[in-house]
Order: sequence, then structure tokens, then C-alpha cells
Amino acid sequence: MMKERDWTDRALAEGETMTVAGLTIHLAPAAPSCLISGDLEAAIAALAPGGRSIGLFQDRPLIAAIRIARDRALLVGATGEPGWHDGYAISPATGLYTCFQISGADVMDALTEGTGADLTASSPAASLQFAGITCLLTRQGKLAELWVEAAMATYVTSWLMGRVPMKSA
Repeated sequence: MMKERDWTDRALAEGETMTVAGLTIHLAPAAPSCLISGDLEAAIAALAPGGRSIGLFQDRPLIAAIRIARDRALLVGATGEPGWHDGYAISPATGLYTCFQISGADVMDALTEGTGADLTASSPAASLQFAGITCLLTRQGKLAELWVEAAMATYVTSWLMGRVPMKSA
């Protein structure tokens, strides 16, 4: 009989890597970050001069505002004083999102299995439904970055470990 506190699944630890079903999945260390809302351009100019806003499956520089919605973004690689500032708000977010860096021969298959979003279409927002939860999807070259709220990291780890790759007919 399973006891209420006996869990077999666990999230990857920060810096840990696993290989499963044609994928290599690495849990990236938490980068300094904050949530910004309101006038995103003003926030980026003040907090990360030269930084830019990115959308769905776009290449992410080290400092970038990953768009969540029209007036919200996760600013990765920079932080600021929480509160309201000249048309934008800042909330601390370091550690709020977990970044799974996914690579391997089956990376596009895994992403396609997890979402109905067209990853070849351009979207100004990086948010999408993946494995039934809202995530952010960016990339660095051929490396996919799936940004998941930290509380859902175990679920996503289990989903990635348990997926059975699709077979061609």
C-alpha cells in the first residue's frame, strides 16, 4: 500500500542532467530575474539597457525579457527594486521559474507531443500550454528552453521521463 508521503517522482536538482528517450534534459541554474508589467520597453531600458523582448521559441540572449503577455514579461539576467516605477512594475522572480534546457535528436518531437502550438509560427509571447500547464518556450541555438513555474518542475520532469516517443508509420 502506498503511503501518502511516498513519492517516486522528483524534479531534477539545479544543474542536474538526465538522458531519456532521445533527449538530454538539463535543469539550468536559476538566473537573476524579475517580473515586469506595464510599459515593458521602459522597464527594459531602465533595467537592462540593450536587452530585448522575445517571444515564442525565439533565440534568447543572456539578458532578455521573455514575453508572457502583452504587458508582462519575465526579465532574465537583470533585477530591480520591487514596486511601481514610471509606468511599469517590478516583482522579484529569481527562482520563480525553472528552466529545462532540452536537446537531442528528438527535441522537436517531444515539444510537438507536449503542445498544440505551431512552433514555426511567430508569436510575440513565449507562453504556451505544454503537457497541460502554462509554460514559456525559448531557445538558445538548437537548445530548447522550457520555462516552468518551479512548483510544476516535478510534474514536467515526470512527463518528460515518461513520454514514449512517437513512431513513424
